[in-house]
Amino acid sequence: MRRADRSGRILRLLYVEDNPADVELVKAALEECEFPVELDSVDDGGKAIAFLRHRGIYSDAKRPHVVLLDLNLPGRGGEEVLMEIKSDVRLKEIPVLVFTSAADDA
Repeated sequence: MRRADRSGRILRLLYVEDNPADVELVKAALEECEFPVELDSVDDGGKAIAFLRHRGIYSDAKRPHVVLLDLNLPGRGGEEVLMEIKSDVRLKEIPVLVFTSAADDA
């Protein structure tokens, strides 16, 4: 975790990605940021929802300012996670950036 800047602000991101190499790449990129970023990551959609709803092992999780969501996830897929976030009155205001690394052009 990086320390807050002079204003005391830290950008908290939740990265939902099942590829550990992609998680490491994003961590490395965020280290280059000029502002402090706290990154949490989970590797499937069920864990993402548990994290956001503070359930189970995520009961002490901090609410992220932004969710980075991979569309292609094992189990509960990215589309389902997005629909669940945006239909929950407590979560729907969190911005979600959706991406995929699928090779399919469609």
